[in-house]
Amino acid sequence: MARQLLRYLVVFQFIFAIDSLDFNPTDYELYGPTMAANDKVIISIQSRAGVTFSGALNYASNVTYCTFNYTGSGGRDSYATMVAIGRNSLVSGSTHKFVFIDYSQNRTTIYMVIASIDFSSCQLVGNETKIKNTTNSIHPSYAVLGVNANSTLAFYISDTKAFVQHLISPLPSLLTTYVAWRGFSAGVNFIPVGIDLKSSWGIVAAYTRSTTGSGTITKFRPTIHRIDFSVCFIYQNSTCFNMSAIRTISYPLTWQSTRAPQTDVTDNEYDSLYDISVSINDFDYVLIGIQSINTVYCFSAASSALNDSGSRLPSTLASIGFGKGVGWIDNTTAAILLNNFTLDYAQWRSSYIELYPITSSTALSNSISAYSSYPNAHQQLWSQLNDRLIDMLAMPGAGCVIYMDYNGIVHVVRPSPIASYANTNEGTGVANNNIYIAPTRRCPSGTLKNQSAYGKDIFRYCVLCPEGTFYSANRSNATDRCAPCDTSIYFCPWGAVTEMPVSVLETISQAYVYPQTPENDNFEDILLLNMFKFDFQSDCLAQQPFLYGLIIMGIGCLFLLFMGILKLTGKLKKQRRMLKGIFKQTDLIGEGEMWIGGVASFTIVVVSIFAYRFSSKFMYQYPIETSPDATFACDPTLRNAKFATSMQSLGTPLLDSEQPLFDMLDSQPFTLHVAFISTDFTEDDLTVTQVLGSIRINLPYVANQLDGILYISTNLTSHFTTVQFTVSSGSAVGALRVGLSGPSMEENNYNVKALNFSYAFNHTNRTVTQDPAITIELIKLMNETAPLSNDDDTLYSGIWVPTFIKSDEQLFYTESDFQLYHTGGETVFTVQLSEATYYIYNQQEPITMLTEIIFTDILFTTMCIELFALTFLFFKLAILPLIRVLRGLCSKSNKVIPKGKSKSYCPHCRSVNGETLQEHKAPVKRAGNATPAFGIRRPIPDMGKIYVM
Repeated sequence: MARQLLRYLVVFQFIFAIDSLDFNPTDYELYGPTMAANDKVIISIQSRAGVTFSGALNYASNVTYCTFNYTGSGGRDSYATMVAIGRNSLVSGSTHKFVFIDYSQNRTTIYMVIASIDFSSCQLVGNETKIKNTTNSIHPSYAVLGVNANSTLAFYISDTKAFVQHLISPLPSLLTTYVAWRGFSAGVNFIPVGIDLKSSWGIVAAYTRSTTGSGTITKFRPTIHRIDFSVCFIYQNSTCFNMSAIRTISYPLTWQSTRAPQTDVTDNEYDSLYDISVSINDFDYVLIGIQSINTVYCFSAASSALNDSGSRLPSTLASIGFGKGVGWIDNTTAAILLNNFTLDYAQWRSSYIELYPITSSTALSNSISAYSSYPNAHQQLWSQLNDRLIDMLAMPGAGCVIYMDYNGIVHVVRPSPIASYANTNEGTGVANNNIYIAPTRRCPSGTLKNQSAYGKDIFRYCVLCPEGTFYSANRSNATDRCAPCDTSIYFCPWGAVTEMPVSVLETISQAYVYPQTPENDNFEDILLLNMFKFDFQSDCLAQQPFLYGLIIMGIGCLFLLFMGILKLTGKLKKQRRMLKGIFKQTDLIGEGEMWIGGVASFTIVVVSIFAYRFSSKFMYQYPIETSPDATFACDPTLRNAKFATSMQSLGTPLLDSEQPLFDMLDSQPFTLHVAFISTDFTEDDLTVTQVLGSIRINLPYVANQLDGILYISTNLTSHFTTVQFTVSSGSAVGALRVGLSGPSMEENNYNVKALNFSYAFNHTNRTVTQDPAITIELIKLMNETAPLSNDDDTLYSGIWVPTFIKSDEQLFYTESDFQLYHTGGETVFTVQLSEATYYIYNQQEPITMLTEIIFTDILFTTMCIELFALTFLFFKLAILPLIRVLRGLCSKSNKVIPKGKSKSYCPHCRSVNGETLQEHKAPVKRAGNATPAFGIRRPIPDMGKIYVM
């Protein structure tokens, strides 16, 4: 007995399991659409068992939400299979009507329920009509429910029978039978799977097959039927309408025919694979989406035919899902729900909604491109939604796209005004309601939309402001256009969020080109060049010893002239002799022999003083790191230093004198600084992670956002590591800035310099990618500075020098790349630190030291003396003899022949009329007080000198 009871229990559980599977309350694809909408109302089945509806009124503007509960008559166990509503609401205000099918789970009764809902009270009143009540009958596997456009008639059509119901009030006599409808010949199997109705006609999509005269049964093929029901406004029964097949669709590809319904399809449970979506626009263009063959057709409807207007098969590769839902967002733009399934309809891959332009001149085709697609780079599915979408409605009057995910959640994308966008990443709604609205948000800073997003532009997102402009959404006076900025003083990259000074791009570098040893590294040459250099530039003239030497020489020449005048006049003979004695004592040139040499010696003294001064100052122009400009010379860069530089392998053992410096460099702590420039990033979205091999450590950091820049600083635990800065935001970034800092360190004669460098990275007309990466290769730089005195120590100093390894293609998007690839909701910036396998070794030593300077200055003074002595010697041996010869020649030509004498009197004299030489006459004293008389002085030859008589 117990065994028999157990057997009954197992059978009961099996039957219950089948029944539960057939009426799965969480399967929102089973039996038909569970969402319906017109331009004012959205209705969706929230719970199929029990029955609960979610409603939204005026969802395109100021939405009102309600949750409606329905209990069938007699408290039966209800199950809502499908829902429908007319395109035009039957009533206005808060009261509206829709239709749904209620199937009692005792599997015996089907009800059409005309639901009147009031959004002011959130109440539902249902008028039930029992349309089937036959013992041992079951719910049809395939049926369609439709309401005509003006919401006056409801149609329920199954494989063999139909039901028509008026929706206007008062309701006419309700039909109480569910009877066969006319239109098909014997032997035709009909599986209705899609419907869309206008006011007096509509389209019904079905799979049909027939049996030929020879008994051959054809494959099920998609068939489009026109249904005319104008007579149904006069009386209502299943024969008031006429339905005729006007197009049968073939299977052009072999794999498509394998997706045809099986011969026993009507005996099996419903399979959503065979859904066909239908939508008619105001111009009577008809969209037919057949997901089982991955194709959408477009027809122009006539009274008895469908004229081709193109079709689209996204790919010849075998896949399923294109055309799961179709609709018209406006009369020239088709919306298509694209699911991507494997050929066996077992594995879902992706869901998209695509918009296509369709006009009389632009037909749907395989070559046409989608106007837009959703989800896209900037508008992603809300995180609360399942990625698989199972239904989609396009509402041209409201301009909205409505879709349902696999879990029955409804999401609405509404039109957005200028400078705003529909943020599909969010959903606003109320508790206990499965309808959510994508909120309208103002364009993020740095982006703008210059037209409203309506119809075909509903998925239009804000675009980045052009370079040289900016847009700040956070300003109270934000406009609807990108504002220009002065690029001469402001940095406004592509997608700039605000004006920021160009100084944000300044590079702070501690690296410099190590000087080369000057061409002239001999102190004797340097001294001579600077002592005898003559340059007329005003800023250099006062530093030239040669100038002062010339001044002293000029004064000496004036003095010589003065002495000559004294000699010629015969005056101040005593004083002249005294001066000559003094200058003989200062004669460095002639060793006290010439008083003129004493005058010239002052020039030597002045030049020598300048040489000593130059030498003293030049010696202390060392080392270059601490030396000021050489203001004592015409060349301010003059330094007492020569250099050598080389690269050394870190594999080479270091000298004992070098090892302490390298140890100090290795122990210097680092702080990494990063700035995201021209972005809306905030510190709340930031995570900093240090990657050490397979270990990831969250690092503490300091961050602040200021004027469109997010500054971040974090202390590193290792010199050679990888750090990732993850920002959970999809905002664009105009530029990056990266730097390192570290404190200085000093020990004895070893010094590690403070580290403080930063580099900015930006690119004209580009924006930063969402996965930028930069490698900083650090190079040790060691400077060895030799002492200026043998008693001092050699100084060692070091610093880290960076080399940035990057790729502009990885760091920056072009405009087209931004639209294609800037799709993620976060940006991950990776900074990797590494060390070069070599180091730079710089040596610095003085050109000259004190002993060499003293010796060189003595030689210089001696040279000046000898140079003047040589000049005097040359004058004495070459110039003076020449002068004497010239004077001798001149004395012969100046002798005078007295009047009345012949030339033979004086062959070397010239004849002159004495009366004409009044200036040569001089008074001659007479004896006593006699009057002076004029006479001509007689020339008296003496040692070749000439006298005038």
